[in-house]
Amino acid sequence: MDAELALFRIGATVAWADGELSDEERQRLDEALARAITEASRKDPDQRSQLDRSLAAANPAVLPVEGLDDLVAALTTPEQRQQALQLAYGVIRSSRRAGDDGSINPRERQAYGRLLSLLQLDPDLVTTLEGEVEVELARTAGTPVGLLAGQFAGLIGWS
Repeated sequence: MDAELALFRIGATVAWADGELSDEERQRLDEALARAITEASRKDPDQRSQLDRSLAAANPAVLPVEGLDDLVAALTTPEQRQQALQLAYGVIRSSRRAGDDGSINPRERQAYGRLLSLLQLDPDLVTTLEGEVEVELARTAGTPVGLLAGQFAGLIGWS
C-alpha cells in the first residue's frame, strides 16, 4: 500500500472509530485527500481514482481500528509517521459530539491512543505536533485566540 493512501486511511479510521463522521471530520479528510491526490497524481495518475474510491467507501466496517497496524506498517519514514499523527489528531479534534466529556470523544481517543503506540514517536515530539495542530485549528476557526495564535506562533515555537 502506498504511504499517501495509508495516511488517508489512518485519518479516516480514527475519525470513524465512534461510528460517525462529522462534517468537520469529513472536511479535514477532504483536505488530506486533496493533498494526497496532488502527490499521487505526480507519481501515478491511477492512484487518484483509488484515493477517491477510498473516501467514498470509508466507514467503520471497512476501516476497523484493528487495521491501524497494517496502515502504520506502510509508513516508511519518520515524516510520514508525524503526518499520520497530525492528520489523525486534527481530524478528531475538529469536531465534538454532544455528550462528550472532553474535546475528543472516548472511542476516537482510544483509537488515537492505539495509533500513538503504533507510531512509536517520542512523547515530546507528540506534544509538539499536537500543539501545531491546535494552533492551526484555532487559526482556521477565526476566533480571537486563533488570530493571535497565528500572529504569535513563531514566537513560541509553533508554526
